[in-house]
Amino acid sequence: MALIAKYCPSLKGNLLVLVSSLMILKFALQMVSPYESVYVFAIGGSGLTLGILSTIQMLFSTLFRIPGGYLADKRGRSRIIGLAMISSAFGYLFYVYARSWVWLLPGAVILSLRALADPATEAIKADSINPDNRGRGYALINTLPNIPALIAPAVGGYLIVEEGSCFGISLTGVRAVYTYLLMGAILSGMIILFFLKDVYTLKDEEVRHGLNMFRDAFNVVKASESSIKRLLLLGGFFMFCFHLDSGMTAIYAISSGVSTVQWGWIVSITSLVSLFSGLIIGGLVDRFGRKRVFIPSVLVLGVSTLFFVLSKSFHMFLISRILGGIGLYGRMISFQVLVADSVPVDVRGRIMALYSILSSLGSSSAMLLSGVLYDVFRELPFMVSIIAYGMAAVVAYRFLDESEVKQL
Repeated sequence: MALIAKYCPSLKGNLLVLVSSLMILKFALQMVSPYESVYVFAIGGSGLTLGILSTIQMLFSTLFRIPGGYLADKRGRSRIIGLAMISSAFGYLFYVYARSWVWLLPGAVILSLRALADPATEAIKADSINPDNRGRGYALINTLPNIPALIAPAVGGYLIVEEGSCFGISLTGVRAVYTYLLMGAILSGMIILFFLKDVYTLKDEEVRHGLNMFRDAFNVVKASESSIKRLLLLGGFFMFCFHLDSGMTAIYAISSGVSTVQWGWIVSITSLVSLFSGLIIGGLVDRFGRKRVFIPSVLVLGVSTLFFVLSKSFHMFLISRILGGIGLYGRMISFQVLVADSVPVDVRGRIMALYSILSSLGSSSAMLLSGVLYDVFRELPFMVSIIAYGMAAVVAYRFLDESEVKQL
């Protein structure tokens, strides 16, 4: 608790609004997200189906991120975040009423509207945190919203469990939890819409529309320093390496003998340990630098994946996921801070849009490949993922550089 108290003076203004909003959203999301892949299988899907859904969402998200980033720089961050969160929430209606996995396709398209807010969200985070304390600031945003969500996977597990049914879940229970998620997402968006304040002072410039938004974003990246261009490409590559196993952990563990309720406890306990490790990691990022935290975190992820695929019991799966959670927070916080340090404030929305696109291309293509590999041999995505983590660490050591000047 003393560790949390140490960070609390920084929790005010936009940080407080973001954390409060995300607390509501993440609690509802964590009630169902650990079981989403199981739900897709239960309504007739497969590993390939999971890949198709993530690819569709990625493709439409790509279309929305450019105008989202452009409008964030030209019209402000807060309004577009709130409106995008509220409108995208209605995609969960298709998950509530789904009778087969095909029903999830239009839901995935509507959920992709959330991508309009992604560049603005990343921009306003960077705008609102002092560069010298970005590690701690990003630690707050990435950890505190998860405090109420610590018990959410276990609560969700109890709500959806049905012993003896296909995959051990109740479809009625899953649909009820998706209803809670719909309401939570709308409430979260309303908090953002009414209370989040823009920090960046907008310039009095003509706002372009249509394809001109895409042309403007391309010109901004083209005129950027080579270090920023390299960072964008590295972001896409790293996200590919980091998501080759991410969509298959729940279905793999449950098919290996872990019950639905046990998996919920694994996710909850992992979140608790990761939360406190994230606060420590934030201080380490500020003290020792972004790259020095990023590379060891990636290596920890590789070790955790190896242990996960070798696991045969509840306790082995738990230990592997705890290691993975620590590595996840380390690589996530350190790289987010590094990006925020590198991108100038007046083009932050558009650069973040391109960064989000390349990251999504990397993660979604990895998840599609992961689904195909799982259908071939269920251990295969994890084996490939171990190799990918090693590659990511080597590439980061060779090509990843910290910003000489930390942007405001």
